[in-house]
Amino acid sequence: MNEQEKTKFLDLLTFLATAETKVGELYESCSHIWKIDAQLWSEIAREERNHAAAIEKMQQMVSTSPEQFTLAEPFTPIALQTFIHMVNEIIKKVNAGQLTREKIFAIALDIEKSVIETKYNRLVKTDHAEYTQLVEQIVAETLIHKELFSQKLDELKKK
Repeated sequence: MNEQEKTKFLDLLTFLATAETKVGELYESCSHIWKIDAQLWSEIAREERNHAAAIEKMQQMVSTSPEQFTLAEPFTPIALQTFIHMVNEIIKKVNAGQLTREKIFAIALDIEKSVIETKYNRLVKTDHAEYTQLVEQIVAETLIHKELFSQKLDELKKK
């Protein structure tokens, strides 16, 4: 990865870390509004914060050893900026009591299904073991989040 690619990729990782942090903030807000699901929301919020921390570690790896990474798939920060803005708006609606419990689970499911959450493993090609392990952890936890939100949504729709 050349210097220009490295800078561009590090910027992208910064946006990804911000997106994960914002999603964590959303889920933490949900834990305060819907006490019945507070433990679930809090646990997933913690995992989202851990994803942001993992991305920060990934940034350090790329910064230290850019020669071990090759950009694999272009990705525009504009999509991430839009996503972050959207999550901020959802946080405002949650805190204002403008969303139902069923609606927030549907939104959370959509967030976890989004391209932003699932492209980590396709951004760069690398044999860097620790980087790969962090990516795999984020992807695996995201799949669990999707399943948990899907189950909750199904339960609510049956009531």
